[in-house]
Amino acid sequence: GRFRRLASSKKKQAVQHGADEITTIEQGDAIARFLPIELAALRNRSLRLDLMRRMMERSVLQYSLTSTETKIKGPMVVLLDKSGSMEGAADEWATSIAVAMGELALRDRRTFSIVCFNGAVTYQEVIPYGQKLPLSMLSVACSGGTDIDTAYQKAIQIIQDNPGQQSKADIVLITDGGSHQRRTVELREAAKRLGVHTFGIAIGVQPDVLQPWCDTVDGITDLIGSTDVLLAKLAA
Repeated sequence: GRFRRLASSKKKQAVQHGADEITTIEQGDAIARFLPIELAALRNRSLRLDLMRRMMERSVLQYSLTSTETKIKGPMVVLLDKSGSMEGAADEWATSIAVAMGELALRDRRTFSIVCFNGAVTYQEVIPYGQKLPLSMLSVACSGGTDIDTAYQKAIQIIQDNPGQQSKADIVLITDGGSHQRRTVELREAAKRLGVHTFGIAIGVQPDVLQPWCDTVDGITDLIGSTDVLLAKLAA
C-alpha cells in the first residue's frame, strides 16, 4: 500500500488510477507490502526474530506495486494506544502498522510523527524526512487506561508547533476502545481549521466508538487477515 494525500480544500489535484495494482512478488523490507504468510510470523517469537533478520537483509517476500499517480503528499501523525488492554497481539500488530506507515511516509518524503498514549502521553517523536525511525518507538510498554482527547490534543499541538512541516497533516488513531470526550468537539474543530484528516483504526470494537474523533474509521477483528485490506484503505 501507499499513502495518497487528500486534496486540500483550497486546491484539489486529480489522481490517475490504473497502476495501483500488484505487478509481481519481490524481496525487500517494506512491511506494508509483506505477503500475508510473512506477516503471520509476527505471532510467533522465533519466527518473528527470523523475520527481523530477513528485514535487515531486505529478503522478505513482498508485493511489488507500480503507480503513475500524481499526489499531494503531506505529513502524518500516528496516535498509538498503549493502554493495558492493548498488551499482547493487539499491541504488536498496531506497532507494526505504525512502523509500516512511518517507513512509507519517510520514503515518500513526508514528515512522520508518533504519539504513544494511555491515560496520558507516554512517548512522542517527530521524524523529518531524511531521518530514520527511532528504535525507542518499538519498546513503549502498555499500561493504564485510555484518554484519546489527551493524545489528540498532543497531535494538534505538534501540528501547530511545526506549521512549515506539519500543516495539512493526516492523523491516524489506533486504539481498542473509546474514552471520555471532554474536549473532543473543540479539538475536532481545531483539526478542521488546520485541514487535518483523521483516520481511525478500531481494534475489536465497533467503528462508531471512534467517530467523535475521526473522519473515517475502519473496524479490525482479524489482525493478520485484515492487514492488506486496511493498508489499501489507508492508501485510498
